[in-house]
Amino acid sequence: MARLGTKFAGIVEVSVDDGRATGLIDELESPTGAPQLEVGIERIDDSTIDESSDVERARWEMQLIGQDRPGIVHEISQVLAHRNVSIEEMQTSTSSAPMSGESLFNATAVLVAVGPVDPDAVATDLEALANELMVDIELNI
Repeated sequence: MARLGTKFAGIVEVSVDDGRATGLIDELESPTGAPQLEVGIERIDDSTIDESSDVERARWEMQLIGQDRPGIVHEISQVLAHRNVSIEEMQTSTSSAPMSGESLFNATAVLVAVGPVDPDAVATDLEALANELMVDIELNI
C-alpha cells in the first residue's frame, strides 16, 4: 500500500472458491457508493502460477514497534526492496504507550528474499532505519 500524492493505492490478494469468484468480481468492479474508487482485478489460477516459484527462498520474520507516524511502512518497504526482499505478509496495529499514552505503531511481517540476498546487509540497513525512525526493529533470520 502507498499514498501517491493525493491518491492511495493498494494491492490485496484474495482467495475464494471458484463458485463465488464471479460474484465477488462483479461486486468489486462496480462498488456502490464509492464513485472515486477504481478497482483492477486479475484472476489467478493454478495454470498461471510460475513453476519457478517452487525455488526455496530465504524467509525471515520482522517485528517493529515505535511511535506512530505516516510513512513507516513506506520507508521499510524501500529499504527491503533495495535489498531484493519482499513483504509476503504483514499485520499492523496501533496501541497506546503504557506511560505516555502516545500512539505506538506495531508491525509483524514475513519477509522473503526474491533474489540473491545478504542477510547481514538487510539487518544493517534495517538497524540504520530503526535509528533514523526511532523505532525498534527485530529481524529473525
